Amino acid sequence: MDTTTKNALIIVVALVFVGALVFYGLTYTYFAPALPGKYSQGLLAKLRIQDDTLGTLVIANINVGLYGQTTDTSGRTVFERYSTLNPTTSSSYDATKGFWIASVDAGGYQLVAYDTRGGSAVYYPVKVDLTVPSTDDVDLEVVPNPSTAHLVQRAAITKALAITGYNTTGGFSASNFNVTQGAGFNNFTSFRAEYTFTISGLNTIVKAGRIYFAKLTELPVTRVLVNGQEAAIGEDTTAGEDGLTGYYVEFTDWQGGATATPTVVYCTVYFTWSTVAGTDTNMLMTLADYYEVQRTTIKWWAYSTTTTVVDY
Repeated sequence: MDTTTKNALIIVVALVFVGALVFYGLTYTYFAPALPGKYSQGLLAKLRIQDDTLGTLVIANINVGLYGQTTDTSGRTVFERYSTLNPTTSSSYDATKGFWIASVDAGGYQLVAYDTRGGSAVYYPVKVDLTVPSTDDVDLEVVPNPSTAHLVQRAAITKALAITGYNTTGGFSASNFNVTQGAGFNNFTSFRAEYTFTISGLNTIVKAGRIYFAKLTELPVTRVLVNGQEAAIGEDTTAGEDGLTGYYVEFTDWQGGATATPTVVYCTVYFTWSTVAGTDTNMLMTLADYYEVQRTTIKWWAYSTTTTVVDY
């Protein structure tokens, strides 16, 4: 390559480079990092609480608190039965502003909102992590992130139970669990109990939890299916934190359906008669919805139960 050609090539490369720099300068947008606001104490956090069942804002009959810690000195979270956590600050609804207002410093919090109407309550409690930013607003008003917490109404639950007893001949409809061989029910040696839960209420829910079955010496649980899917069987041996003991399986959220088309959930339980004599007289099934919530000042609902005679 002669000198003239080489110089021309260098000029072309230089022009391309300069053009690229010019294009980059024209298209590049500089985003300055966000700076903290001037005020970070004594802020007024503006919160909204929405009823996701009705699609409306909730402005009364709930308690809304912000917690600066997620566990108490014993390591218990706010929903645990013996938790001693108290909110850093509570909030009240300001009808003029249209927000729940909490006086708080900037930082991270856990918002907890729950229904305060006792026996007439409808909302499951909610727990949401949020951040309150600092601000340059001289009125000290800030909008947390997220700014809205969502409540949902607990669905209506109705139950039914069908029992089938089995012997060497086959399966027969039974009205209870008769575990005495040769007495009344054709020497049954095992049982299949199908608990049917009907979940009603459009846009309502039955929150995830556990289905408990009493642990009986003469009638142990051997298999459980929820809507046809095999469920792992656990055992709860202490009642201290939840007031419950026995065998249990876990379930996920169940969405409610319209009155004409409710959601139906089937829980099929297999029991085997044990030759070890027992003294129990009832099989108790407990539907422990939203099992995470055990604190009695927050949990307003009673668990749905079915008691069935164990006949001797």
